[in-house]
Amino acid sequence: MKKPAAKTRDQLEKRLASAQARITRLESLKKERAEAKKRSDALNRRLRKLAELSMTLSGDPMNVFNRIAGMIADLLSVPVVCLSEIRGSELYFLSVYVKGKIVANAGKCPLDVTPCATVEKSKDFRVYDYVAERFPKAAFLKKHQAFSYCGFPALDSSGKVVAVTCLLDNTPHEFSGEDRDLLQIFAQRIGFEIERQKNMTEQKQTEDALTSSEEKYRALVESTDDSIYLVDSRYRYLFINTKHLGRMGLSEEHALGRPYGDFHSQQETREFIRKVDKVFKTGKSVHYEHVSHRDQGCFLRTLSPVRDAQGRILAITIVSKHITQLKLMEERLRTLSLTDDLTGLYNRRGFMALAAQQLKLANRLKRGMLFISADLDGLKLINDTFGHKEGDRALSEIADILRQTFRDADIIARIGGDEFVVMLVENSGADTATLMERLDENLRIRNAGKDRKYHLSLSHGIAHCRPQCPYSLDELMVQSDHLMYEQKARKRNRGNDGRQ
Repeated sequence: MKKPAAKTRDQLEKRLASAQARITRLESLKKERAEAKKRSDALNRRLRKLAELSMTLSGDPMNVFNRIAGMIADLLSVPVVCLSEIRGSELYFLSVYVKGKIVANAGKCPLDVTPCATVEKSKDFRVYDYVAERFPKAAFLKKHQAFSYCGFPALDSSGKVVAVTCLLDNTPHEFSGEDRDLLQIFAQRIGFEIERQKNMTEQKQTEDALTSSEEKYRALVESTDDSIYLVDSRYRYLFINTKHLGRMGLSEEHALGRPYGDFHSQQETREFIRKVDKVFKTGKSVHYEHVSHRDQGCFLRTLSPVRDAQGRILAITIVSKHITQLKLMEERLRTLSLTDDLTGLYNRRGFMALAAQQLKLANRLKRGMLFISADLDGLKLINDTFGHKEGDRALSEIADILRQTFRDADIIARIGGDEFVVMLVENSGADTATLMERLDENLRIRNAGKDRKYHLSLSHGIAHCRPQCPYSLDELMVQSDHLMYEQKARKRNRGNDGRQ
């Protein structure tokens, strides 16, 4: 009679151990989700800062430089940021951020004694430790007791390094790939603002040249790649440089003397007239972004008054600078923030944003939803046996299989190392069993390939959201995760956990 009791006790102990393992896993999941939320919050903060930076596009360049220096220090947690322009053989400190304070026009130093010279030469990032010892003649390194240095270049439209921004810390400081992507966006803006500052100076010279000599004015504006033209108070063209004539596909004889509205849409004309009238009324320059209906290019327009000797406004000068590439770079950063680099699927942040919107829509329209959590079995064994490169390949294969199985309209994401999720509208052409059969069949076909070193296996759990009993996104994730780990446990008990 004692043996059956002992057997029952062993079974209870095994169940207890299994329950404790599940609790540990759930606690681990909670911690991972908290860390993911922390990373997502940090990324959101970076994007908000970049949005703030975009709002300073039309401001004074020096104010933009000060904002950039402060943002970099804040976002990357460094005590010192030095934004410097290269002028010949010297480095001019345009804006220096030191522990919460900005110092503008903080002097200059020889370029060749600083680590910034290596940034200019390589046109790339440079990171140094023990930097003050490696560059002993650079006084500003000693002044700020710099141990680590990260410098990155800003290039003008011709590809020339016009500025170097360096980040200094008195302790070791590592910079991730995401940090470098962020700094690259700032580098684009710095290069753009330095060019804009130069253009503003050239524009002032242009206005002076117009009052003294039309020939000097024409020579200056024809030497730039920007569109430059003048209009009078009735919005008629008084002068158009060759660059702008080429963009519009017009000849000077055909365009001069005719109003702006003859060559542009009603919407563009209304916007242009409003800006021109504002310059005539206030006597101050106006800066704004404009998207051309002709080629969808994005331009920064600067409208400035042209005065006679008595100060009366005779005409308006328009300088239109092409900034499409800068806008594309900013859009690329936003895309990267939503996409998993390895698989091309949505990442956790992208999934949570899109899935939350889809769930709200489904609840409003009284439609059911399916939420699927899936986990690649045996990823650690693949990494340990064949290397992490092969593990990355396995994850990419799983992403391809999920794309083959589900529709383009379904939301598919990789939200962790080996974790995937899918959200789709229920009753969208196939029931749950059919979907899972299709997934298993796609896995079988992939595993049947020639010369495979291992089999791909997925554990999955499915949560249903009914119109009569809606769930939150977090509740759906918890339900499907729970079912997925139950399936994974059953596979382990059968000795079938993807390690074939």
